[in-house]
Amino acid sequence: MATPSFVRCLNDFSIRDDVSIERKTKELETRIFSAVQRYPEEAYLREVEARFCDLIDKNEQAIKALERAFAINKRSSFIALRLAKVYDRNSRLDDAIKILKDCLDAHSEHHIHFHLAMLLYKLPNGNKAEIAHHLRESFTEGDSFYTAQFWYARHLYLEGNYGEAHNIFTKLAEANIDSDLKRKPRETVKENGNPKLFSGKIFKKEASFTYIIRDGVADKTYSYHYHSKPDEWDKLSYNKRVVYELAFNYYGAYALNIRGE
Repeated sequence: MATPSFVRCLNDFSIRDDVSIERKTKELETRIFSAVQRYPEEAYLREVEARFCDLIDKNEQAIKALERAFAINKRSSFIALRLAKVYDRNSRLDDAIKILKDCLDAHSEHHIHFHLAMLLYKLPNGNKAEIAHHLRESFTEGDSFYTAQFWYARHLYLEGNYGEAHNIFTKLAEANIDSDLKRKPRETVKENGNPKLFSGKIFKKEASFTYIIRDGVADKTYSYHYHSKPDEWDKLSYNKRVVYELAFNYYGAYALNIRGE
């Protein structure tokens, strides 16, 4: 990844006039979006994103310029996205959601659908059907927007649509991306801000991995030994009842911190 190009863009971001602000915002958003698709776990991109947000947040003129640019052209997806991020960062979630919805009304774009879905997740009672719609519209069959496909599969799984979720996870498992990235558990299911506990029985136990049948679900959840405490792992055996946290990787549901019930 050509990190110096991000540094140059950030350093060149000037607050001179509406035209320069709009042009640089589009350039940086395009670069960030493209890089995130290729390197979704890259910490440097989070740093770039944070620095960019700081540049906008600290200058009211920049925010006003972006608002004027969007008012003139609501089809400008990268301006809409940056404004939504600024609003969300400043506890203006409703305004952020409205910006992206207005943008979609003017012109449908995959990445706007995805970011809108992510914002809707933040609502206390976010509409699950609406979230599913925007996640499904955020990618096309066979494209490389794997992050969107992952979130859609995760959403389907948690809503009980295991068949379609498994179909997407199977394709993600075969995707031509780094194997460590595919295996990494992420996006633990939470409840009231804390990891939610699930329960079930050990279906199969080997030295280094196990499968769990979750209560009420005929689906097998996989886990590898180094994602649980060694003393708890050694106590696991066939048919033993357990509780665990549920996360996901590109292969599907994944159990973390397994221990006896």
